[in-house]
Amino acid sequence: MRNQELARIFEEIGLMSEFLGDNPFRVRAYYQAARTLYDLDTPIEEMAKKGKEALLELPGIGPDLADKILEFLSTGKVKKHEELFQKVPRGVLSVMEVPGVGPKTARMLYEALGIDSLEKLKEALDRGDLTRLRGFGPKKAERIREGLALAQAAGKRRPLGAVLSLARSLLEAIRGLPGVERAELCGSARRYKDTVGDLDFLAVGPKSERVVEGFVRFPR
Repeated sequence: MRNQELARIFEEIGLMSEFLGDNPFRVRAYYQAARTLYDLDTPIEEMAKKGKEALLELPGIGPDLADKILEFLSTGKVKKHEELFQKVPRGVLSVMEVPGVGPKTARMLYEALGIDSLEKLKEALDRGDLTRLRGFGPKKAERIREGLALAQAAGKRRPLGAVLSLARSLLEAIRGLPGVERAELCGSARRYKDTVGDLDFLAVGPKSERVVEGFVRFPR
């Protein structure tokens, strides 16, 4: 199932396009396509076997994006994704994903201070460089510092979008287990945190051992 990989590519195209000041409608189209793929339970390669028309039935997928899906499934790459990396330093992508930064702020930091990595962002924060930029006060710099700490800790965690589809499918499977009266997703995924370290579920039923036995037999 290549949904997550392709969703990530579309998300990166959106981030880099926004960084470069591309058409906002086009940028949003990539973000929407990424969300569609993150939430899609059916493998995209299975849908593609039915032809381009089947892809066009997906929310937010138009002819251009459908062609890019087919391109990815055929070659393992998307040409536009590769082209954008010729214009945007790869380290800038990490900076854009820091909570509190985003594409527009990342572009300002890159153009004003040459920040193209998390390491350079930390050094600039430590020197107080950000507060000398127009529109950056101590509070905004502190929010970015907190976001940077979260991003650096994310190596042991995964982006919410990358696991939400799995969490929802597991929840439905748990709800279908014998003896389960009610089940809910809990923890950081339920609270829609930026990153998730694990998935937590709460299940209620008269015989908990039956629920546990069914859960540990799941193929995943």
